[in-house]
Amino acid sequence: MSESSVFGNFFSGHQLEEAVTNTLQKWYPTYLKEAERQYGFQPQTLKIPPLDAYTTRNTFEFLSSEDFPKVVVISPGTVGTSVLTGSKTYRAIWRLGVGIALAADTEEFANQQARATGAATRALILQKSSLDGSIKGIVDVSSDGESYDDIPVQGTKLQLFKSVAMYFMFDIENIVRKYGGPSQPDLDPNRQWPIAETVDVELEKEAIT
Repeated sequence: MSESSVFGNFFSGHQLEEAVTNTLQKWYPTYLKEAERQYGFQPQTLKIPPLDAYTTRNTFEFLSSEDFPKVVVISPGTVGTSVLTGSKTYRAIWRLGVGIALAADTEEFANQQARATGAATRALILQKSSLDGSIKGIVDVSSDGESYDDIPVQGTKLQLFKSVAMYFMFDIENIVRKYGGPSQPDLDPNRQWPIAETVDVELEKEAIT
């Protein structure tokens, strides 16, 4: 989203969800391959989620063996109170969850896959926390817990389903400008606000006493 010179930036949680999803899609092949190497798995043991397996809905739907893994990326909102910075913009911490549903033919293998995929996801998010530069103003990212649970699936006796839940805190500045916005309301819905291309600044020297 481009930033208007009048309004400043409007940061939204869906931007974070989209940026994290794109980062996971780009880097999962590399990080899952490394997890296989570190844990002694055979190549392609850890399945790469297909591009249509990602969602921002907080649920795993249409569960079937051929559709796994599935990935949920969702930001429920901010944590704590936003902070006004010296640049007169606000800074806040956004919580983000990554949920992964996996399937395996034994409980032991399902547990191994879940923990290995979780470790790879944690490393990926923390090491690629800039999200390839798609979001400006990321100050820091930290891990905020993880869990591994069975998924109750009816109608199958061939596979055991597991879920991995990872939580992260994204510290982001410039989510909105304090003194931004136009001086008068816009009564014309078709009006386009101009974007300044140059800015002239005049400085006056004052004696230091």
